[in-house]
Amino acid sequence: MTFVICNSCSKRWDPARDPACPQCTLESWKSEPNLVRPKHDPRKLPRAEGQFRTVVSFAFVRDTAAFLQHAIENGNWFISNRHQGKPCHFTPGPVQDFAGSGIPAGESMPSWGMDGLLIADPVHNPHVMADDEPNFEAEYSEGQFSSLPICSEHCCDHIAYPGERLCVVHRSEPLASTAAGGSPTQRDESPDE
Repeated sequence: MTFVICNSCSKRWDPARDPACPQCTLESWKSEPNLVRPKHDPRKLPRAEGQFRTVVSFAFVRDTAAFLQHAIENGNWFISNRHQGKPCHFTPGPVQDFAGSGIPAGESMPSWGMDGLLIADPVHNPHVMADDEPNFEAEYSEGQFSSLPICSEHCCDHIAYPGERLCVVHRSEPLASTAAGGSPTQRDESPDE
């Protein structure tokens, strides 16, 4: 496993799994005042809209930190091909019973539960909504979502930083460094501190 060290918070992480520091990402999500937009907010119900939408659960609203902690530890990064290639972060099966609910077009109340969380634009403008794992998997298979690319630097196996061709180590303004001056692709089997 490859580890890098965040230049901002000094947290170690595996950039082959997460393209950005999980701790800094989590703190960014937790501090985002508009993380739950009105159309995804269960506190705004009943409210009808002209298209299908989802709302997060009241459990998410009450315990946002626990849901986001679960997401950063268990979710994966993707590219949303239906949103101009912006990154997103999907987490199946949140820590509670369900992440939210689906509301059909024209209806004012949810009709069914959803088991996943989708964080749209997780780096620059994070906002959360409920999603459903089977639905997300089907959309991934249809090409609506794709995996983030690998860093274009020769012999690097890190995931590229969202919206870029290079990883956190190789970008022009590095966000992370390797431990003890090691190679960015050097394998380190020591546990996270």
